[in-house]
Amino acid sequence: MSWLFTRVEGQDSVVNVRMTMFQGLKPFAPFIELYTSEKLPWVETTVVHSYDKFPSREEIGGLLGEYAGWTGQTA
Repeated sequence: MSWLFTRVEGQDSVVNVRMTMFQGLKPFAPFIELYTSEKLPWVETTVVHSYDKFPSREEIGGLLGEYAGWTGQTA
């Protein structure tokens, strides 16, 4: 089974899109990784924020504000 996206329950403005659905993203770094509680132990990313599941409702506003000014460029 492969999901295209996930809607965050209770957060109508947040949609988690799977990055594997896009091409040409090599020059961009990830901003948030979710569900690290389920990742393989050898998986490492250069992510800015990491969460075992989803960020709390209180954190969402700050993350969206930070992301709005973030370029994500790796090179």
